[in-house]
Amino acid sequence: MLHERKYPRLDTAYYAQLHVPCSITIAVKERKEIFGFAHDAFTKAALEIVRRVGAGLTPQQRSDTRSDPTLLADTRSDPTVQISIPIHIALFMPDHVHLCIEASPSKNIIQFVQEIKSRIAVEAAHQGYPASFWQRSFFDHFLRKEEKLSTVIRYILNNPCRAKLASPWWEYPYWYSNQYTMEQLKNLE
Repeated sequence: MLHERKYPRLDTAYYAQLHVPCSITIAVKERKEIFGFAHDAFTKAALEIVRRVGAGLTPQQRSDTRSDPTLLADTRSDPTVQISIPIHIALFMPDHVHLCIEASPSKNIIQFVQEIKSRIAVEAAHQGYPASFWQRSFFDHFLRKEEKLSTVIRYILNNPCRAKLASPWWEYPYWYSNQYTMEQLKNLE
């Protein structure tokens, strides 16, 4: 008996709402560990892809920053960089990725997730990893009015601590935010 695959996706309009944070988990097929300390160079490259796509760089700018990473300014402090999508936190665990992001006028959440999954898969192929390692789709949760964004961010940041990969969380190198500095994240209430 064949089962129809269900896609419990919300209406696409939800993914384009501005100022509504969404917590996302993108899993690796069969929970294979493809990120983290054992795959340091690939994980750093994947995190840089999230950073570049979140900064809204053109394909040429993305290419330029790949050959010269100093060309990519810190998006939190450079007023000339137009942020494509607010990334409250992105954190790569060995077998999944956590994001807490918002849509922007130029890109909705589905577009952002599809773009980073695609670009990271291309990078994986360049580095000798299997290119089709992602599970289909992703898990999402839009924060309700009564939920605090800081609670969700702290939960994501403490994943490496719960997995005994780092303690405190800031010793874990595979995270990024274009909305907060490390000091701001350390002091989230």
